[in-house]
Amino acid sequence: MAKIIIKDEHIQDSKTKCRPVSDILAAAYEGEIADRVAKDARLKDFDPFQLAMMDAGISKNSKVKDFYATNENRWLFPVFIDRTLTENVAKSNLLQYIVSGSPIEIDALAATGSYVDLISDEGSKDAVRKKRVAEGSELPKAVIKLGEKSITLSKYGRAVEATYESIQYSSVDLFAKQLEWIAADASNQEFERGLQVIIDGDGNDNAAPVTTAASSTITVDDILTLALALWKDCHAPLTTIVAPEALYKSLNKMMFNANDKIGYIPGAAFNFPQGITKDITVILGDVPQSGSKDQLIGLNSDFALAKYLARGSQISEYDNDILTQRKIGTISETAGFTKPFKNASRILRMA
Repeated sequence: MAKIIIKDEHIQDSKTKCRPVSDILAAAYEGEIADRVAKDARLKDFDPFQLAMMDAGISKNSKVKDFYATNENRWLFPVFIDRTLTENVAKSNLLQYIVSGSPIEIDALAATGSYVDLISDEGSKDAVRKKRVAEGSELPKAVIKLGEKSITLSKYGRAVEATYESIQYSSVDLFAKQLEWIAADASNQEFERGLQVIIDGDGNDNAAPVTTAASSTITVDDILTLALALWKDCHAPLTTIVAPEALYKSLNKMMFNANDKIGYIPGAAFNFPQGITKDITVILGDVPQSGSKDQLIGLNSDFALAKYLARGSQISEYDNDILTQRKIGTISETAGFTKPFKNASRILRMA
C-alpha cells in the first residue's frame, strides 16, 4: 500500500491556494486514503497529515531527530511546526470573545470601517424613537456611514528558532508543547492589541464610554449597572468582561443568578426575557488603571470589534540555516481592528 509522502508540489500547492497541506494531501491521495479506511475503520478519524506521520513511524513518543530518518520525508517536520503553531494560535486566541464574526479580508494595507449612527438629521435621539409619523412625512433615519479616519493594518506574528542540537533528542510531544506555549504568547499579544482598540477607539471618536462604580470594591449592583448601561446604549446584552487581576479575583467570588427561582411569593420566579442579565464570560486581561483606579471592560462580543485582514497575508514559512544547523519557522498575518459600534463596549471604573 502506497505511503503518504509530502512532496515539493504539495507544499507549492498549499502556498498558491492558501490551503492547509492536509487538504492538499486529501485530494492528492484520495483513492489511497479511501482504501486504507475501508480496510481499517479506525483510520477514518485520522487526517492525511496524521497518516503521513504514521507512515513515517512518528508518534508523540518519537524523537525530533526521527523526522530526518529518510530524505523522502524532509517536509514532514516543517509541516509539523506550521500545523502545531497554526492550530494553537487559533485554540489559544481570546479574540473570539471580543471580535464579531470572521475577519474581513481586504486587498489593501489600510481599511475604512463603517459605523452606525442612530441619530437622525434633526440631531435628536427623540427623532429616531418609534412613534407615529404624519402622512407623507419622512421616517426617522438610522445612517450607516464610513469612518472619517482609516486604520492601518499591521503585521503580527512570531518566529521560532532552534538549533538541531537543542531539539534532536526532545520528544515530539514535548516539542509540540513548547510550540503551543509560543503560539499562546503570540495569540495573547493580538488580543491585547484588540483590547487597546476597544478602550481607546480606532481614531473615529469612539473610545469606550465610562461608568463609575459606587466604591473601590466591585459589587453585583455595579455589574447590573454596567449591563443596563450597555443595553440602553446599544440594545445588546453584556456578554464579556475583561478584567485586571484584582477585579478578576473579585468576580470569581461573585455569584448571582437572575433566574434562580426566587420570586415575590414561594414557588414563583422572575423571568427576564430581554437577556440583559445573561451569562457573562470573564477574561483576565491587561486593562490599564485610570490614575490609581482599577477598571474593567464590559462589551457585547457581536458588536464590539471587527477584525480586518489583508488578503493573502497569513504566511507560514520554514527555512534551514545549513551553516549553523538552525531550524526557523514563522507564522504571521497583517491585520487591524475597528469599532463599528461605539457603545457596544463600556468601561466600569472603580471609585
